[in-house]
Amino acid sequence: MEDLIADRCFKGYIDDIELDDMLYLAFVRSRYARARIGRVEKADITSKELAVFRGASGEGAIESNRALEPVFTRDTVNYYQQPIAAVVADDRYAAYDKARDVEVEYLPLEPITSIEESLKKDPIHKGMSSNINSYYKLGAPFNIDYDIKIEARLYNDRIVPDPLETRGIVACYDRDNDKLKIYISTQSVISIRRGLANSLNIPESKIEVIQSLTGGGFGVKGALYPEYIVAAYAAMKYNRPVKWIETREEHIAASNPGRGVLADLRLYAGSNGAIKGLEGKIYVDNGAYSGTIGDFAPRFIGMQITGAYKIDNINIDSYSVFTNKAPIGPYRGAGRPEAAFFMERLIDKLADRLDLDPFEIRLMNMPENDYRSPLSLEIKSPKRFFERAFRLLKKEINSKEAYGVASFVLVSGVGPGESIRLKVKDKKLNIYSGANSHGQGHSRLLKEILSRLLGVSRDDIVYNYADSDYLDDGTGSWGSRSAIALYTIATYAAAHAINAVYKRYNQYKPELLLSSDIDVYIYKEFKGQHNSLLTALVSLDKDYFDKPVVKKVVFVADIGMPIAKENVYNQIKGGIMQSIGQLYSERVIYDNEGVVLNRSLVGAGVQTAINTPKRVKIVLISSRGLGLDDISNYIDSFIEASKKDPEKAAEELLSKSKIVNGIGEAPLIGVVPALARALERLYSKEVNETPTDVFYS
Repeated sequence: MEDLIADRCFKGYIDDIELDDMLYLAFVRSRYARARIGRVEKADITSKELAVFRGASGEGAIESNRALEPVFTRDTVNYYQQPIAAVVADDRYAAYDKARDVEVEYLPLEPITSIEESLKKDPIHKGMSSNINSYYKLGAPFNIDYDIKIEARLYNDRIVPDPLETRGIVACYDRDNDKLKIYISTQSVISIRRGLANSLNIPESKIEVIQSLTGGGFGVKGALYPEYIVAAYAAMKYNRPVKWIETREEHIAASNPGRGVLADLRLYAGSNGAIKGLEGKIYVDNGAYSGTIGDFAPRFIGMQITGAYKIDNINIDSYSVFTNKAPIGPYRGAGRPEAAFFMERLIDKLADRLDLDPFEIRLMNMPENDYRSPLSLEIKSPKRFFERAFRLLKKEINSKEAYGVASFVLVSGVGPGESIRLKVKDKKLNIYSGANSHGQGHSRLLKEILSRLLGVSRDDIVYNYADSDYLDDGTGSWGSRSAIALYTIATYAAAHAINAVYKRYNQYKPELLLSSDIDVYIYKEFKGQHNSLLTALVSLDKDYFDKPVVKKVVFVADIGMPIAKENVYNQIKGGIMQSIGQLYSERVIYDNEGVVLNRSLVGAGVQTAINTPKRVKIVLISSRGLGLDDISNYIDSFIEASKKDPEKAAEELLSKSKIVNGIGEAPLIGVVPALARALERLYSKEVNETPTDVFYS
């Protein structure tokens, strides 16, 4: 666990918090995916008193005035288990019983449950001319000569992120000081503070958000949800602490799932396999409301569609469409895996058509030098890395096993910026950061960096889970950004801490820092793209029952400067299991009326140890940048430079290390298409969607 539970926390999860006079919150949710709502009776809180909207917050969310989700639906429900009302009780189970007694009058309407229906049927929202939420024209029409045309209809079904710990919140209100205190399992305390302030029309200064130990996120815990707004409101209304813990059934039906993307694409190539152009349409199943990643996802997926390849002619129409389902959200990768699945599937189909080696056709279409695609994806000299990586992968191929390979680009979501505070208290250096951890090992990472830069023992550094009262701004932990952001801002903060000690004592020593009351806050903006190159190979065999067995996964990544390799290995291994889940079984199952049929982790298709790969090999290539051990050689000069100009000192040290690459989402991007290809070879059947049933039929 996170250096075991970091150094400051509640020594447990959000549901471990028990406060005096606690109220428990439960929700009355729609039994229909689409229906008119009449009377609502016996509820404690309804839209009559809490008529506000869910604010846009979290990864990829953009401000929108179109079809925002009401905290409580007023006249029409638009997805199964959408909140209609809430009740409170002194006991959790009493709250559930009370919710069941609430009376709701429904007039069922015909729901829209697929992308295809959405494009054909009348709008689900009044005042709109269609069910298109957002549209992006990417690239431009082209007219080229070609020998081969590959057409494919490819689909990634919706997946529930399903962290072991579901969503949860404890809201408290100090009426004397007019301040909300929120304890929450989240990926971003800043996002939650900002969202609550917007939705409840409260100044951010009146809200403190404190992160509890968070049992997994995978994207689902970055957003503001209606339940959080209701919990905060209830705490103010009743002037008592209010707790809400999501059930697994609620999580599967009403949290924001990921994926849900359909692509109709055409790839044009010469007879030698050289790609000449790509065109088609991409559709994102946005769900019922805007203000989430669904608004932005069509452009983000389309921008990455070329992957590591040089494709100069591109014409993509990319849409987000409304359906009567829960709004879409980020799930590990959040657009990156979809783009890679589409492109790598096309490459494999082209290799089959021309009977070309899967490695050679990929290398043939990669640029020698730095390349910016027509859709603005930037990649650094990819062929050099992939030639080296492919030599390693080829040595791992067993002729008796079916294998697949995928090459891909990880676009790290470093923007818009990140924060860190270094505060000395009781002779300990305390760390607070906007990039709060939910299991990636931030405590170890930051302690390692700051110990080396400041000369302070790791034992004298305290990693604190995020508290918004210590941070003016910040972003969060998602998008494979944490190591990049934390290494950068920690370097600047260390330089400023050294400078502050020097100004006070006319010298710098670690013991002087720890005996002071130094308080350094840094926020840095990050601009431009920060992309890394990776590849994966998966080999399969069959068991006695003709089912696939993952014999081996080999993963090669350019991580830039290695900081905490164990964290990298563990994130890759966990991501491999999630990749297998996406290919084999994970999805949200809807019936024809839009009702979610999944009820449990098993029902959602989450994998068990039985499908664990027999062997995992991870190769980390540091083609650019020095390691922390190398950086240690520059610490003396860093300290000296920091005394005079901390900004310049940090910039010089960062330029020596050059780069840290993201890794967290990489397995979901590359292992999924590689596994799909291996399954095709094993069963001689095409795999064009996830999850697949090729080994069941």
